Amino acid sequence: MPDASFEIRVQTVRDAEAMAQVAGRYLLSAAHQAVAEHGRFSLVLAGGRTPERLYQLLAAPPLAAQMPWKNTHVFQGDERGVPPEHPASNYRLAAASLLASGLVPAANIHRMQGEAEDIASAAADYQRQIRDFFSLGADRQGFDLILLGMGNDGHIASLFPGSPLLAEENRLVAAETEPAGDPPLPRLTLTLPAINSATRILVMISGPDKQKIMSEIMTDRTAAAKKYPAALVAPRRELLWLVAP
Repeated sequence: MPDASFEIRVQTVRDAEAMAQVAGRYLLSAAHQAVAEHGRFSLVLAGGRTPERLYQLLAAPPLAAQMPWKNTHVFQGDERGVPPEHPASNYRLAAASLLASGLVPAANIHRMQGEAEDIASAAADYQRQIRDFFSLGADRQGFDLILLGMGNDGHIASLFPGSPLLAEENRLVAAETEPAGDPPLPRLTLTLPAINSATRILVMISGPDKQKIMSEIMTDRTAAAKKYPAALVAPRRELLWLVAP
């Protein structure tokens, strides 16, 4: 397990709306810092419904006018094995709440092909996109900010407890070809090497079950890593847990 040489912060907010507001300000700050440092901002979107309100805020004033959208590239952290218009698609939610606004240039949106007949090939194709984006051999290979949720079992992206993908050391993207998660579907996911390449990671959680898991991780990360994939998250600079009741 990587050493915890990064800063870990926990911020508790009063409700889901406050969590979206705080996350929006954090994302805006990270975006401007990334653009100032290297000319662009690479953002990985979380799946599920937790970040939906954040995406809505980003697409509306005042954040919409303050974001460096032309310099922003959007990636997916995971996707279910369905077409992008399917109700279970992570892309569908992100498109409806943020990407359909047209703020992010179409060429800067990097979608996982969940509908692919060969999902393993789709994973390899997405890995090539990431490697091309970061230009192999460059000093900087990681995302600027990854947004994550966490399941009640401690999973992140589509990395579930006990999955062989947790041991992946080389691939940046992998396919979970057997149905997994809720709903049980084949999935595409960033691996831990890709996730932990990030400068910053923001994890948004709510509810007592998830808070209990977070507390276990904060108390003994090594022990928690045997049970919870979320305990294996180790960005290069900062991990922020945003916690709502």
